[in-house]
Amino acid sequence: MPKADATSIASAFHDEIKLGVEQSVREGRGRPRLVGLIANDDAGAQLYARWTAKACERDGITYELRQVERVSLEESVIAANKDPDVHGIIVYYPVFGGPIDDYLRDVISVEKDVEGLNHRYRYAMYHNIRQLSDYGGRKCILPCTPLACLKILEHCGAYDNSLPVGSQLKGKSILVYNRSEVVGRPLAAMLANDGATVFSIDITGMLVYTKGSVDGTIRVEETSMAQEEALASADVVVAGVPSKSFRIDAGKLKPGVLAVNFSHHQNFADGAAEQGTFVPAIGKVTIAMLERNLLRRVSLRFPHFSHHTIPIYHRHSPPISRSGCIAVGVGQRYRGTEQLPRRSARRSRLSFLQTGPHLPQQLQQRSASLSACSAGRMWPQCTRVSCTSKPQSSTIGASSPSGISRNEDATWGRATNNCT
Repeated sequence: MPKADATSIASAFHDEIKLGVEQSVREGRGRPRLVGLIANDDAGAQLYARWTAKACERDGITYELRQVERVSLEESVIAANKDPDVHGIIVYYPVFGGPIDDYLRDVISVEKDVEGLNHRYRYAMYHNIRQLSDYGGRKCILPCTPLACLKILEHCGAYDNSLPVGSQLKGKSILVYNRSEVVGRPLAAMLANDGATVFSIDITGMLVYTKGSVDGTIRVEETSMAQEEALASADVVVAGVPSKSFRIDAGKLKPGVLAVNFSHHQNFADGAAEQGTFVPAIGKVTIAMLERNLLRRVSLRFPHFSHHTIPIYHRHSPPISRSGCIAVGVGQRYRGTEQLPRRSARRSRLSFLQTGPHLPQQLQQRSASLSACSAGRMWPQCTRVSCTSKPQSSTIGASSPSGISRNEDATWGRATNNCT
């Protein structure tokens, strides 16, 4: 079968987006306004920003890219959170990497998060909560790149629409090369929530994701299956390894396979299209998902959140002052306050950017009820089950057929938004 073109897959969504923008203008809400914040010189991030600007201009969305210093990024996000003329915010990662970037994702308010990376949305995604009951039943925002992968799978016929929602990938074996917190792990969870058996590979080995026996849970297991066996039996292979040297041998793919590449490097060797359906890039579909999420933010504003500061749920609570004032983050000084001991700061699992009497009491109560979900228990529904037999070594190293060495982007943790 020939290659599947992401442009044609995205075109239907762009038609929907244009109609949504026209409706927003007609109903007096104006054109949606998206603010992009970039604090790095990463080539992939710069390319993603340019493609976003081009797509927004074509579809009638106002897009503003702001170049900021990384130590000022948090301040810029907070300013955009408070600006009533800004409907959505996107930060182009990586910035600092690791837990600081995770913290910055939570600084973006729930109301203006168009990437679905705020903890409130991540918690809902991993628990298969598709609507937020405490926000009037509004649909959750899902991460753009994983959502783009799902839309491509649906377009290419991987989903069985005759089955009920949550079971439409039942019986499918899907292999995902990437387990980053931004793309790979959310994608594995979303696929498992739809009924698939997902083999998730990173440099530490392979895990199996399936739907849990209790609604809203995901079962995560160790496995003794060899990676080559998982590859040979996979109905769908999705790859996002940020390494030029990583290549999947087309001859090892299952005949009729659906192969999807979301890395900015080509992870599939020549011949993948001859084995089945091959999607070499998904960037345009990813941006279409970003625009759809923005439109949802415009049409479904949270009235009880408007002009209020949004709570932050995170694993690494910043220092708290004795005045009970704010949790300060990247690039800010602690002036005029006496810090509590770090041990006490760690105990505070819920912090606010600017607390005060203007914050609704009902919001504080809801925030406190979710505070136990942070700090090491962020995804309590995941259960790791060991096999009864001793697992074979599944570490990807220099001797592995996959060809990934441990010195090649060791965590696979960078966002890999393929916009080629």
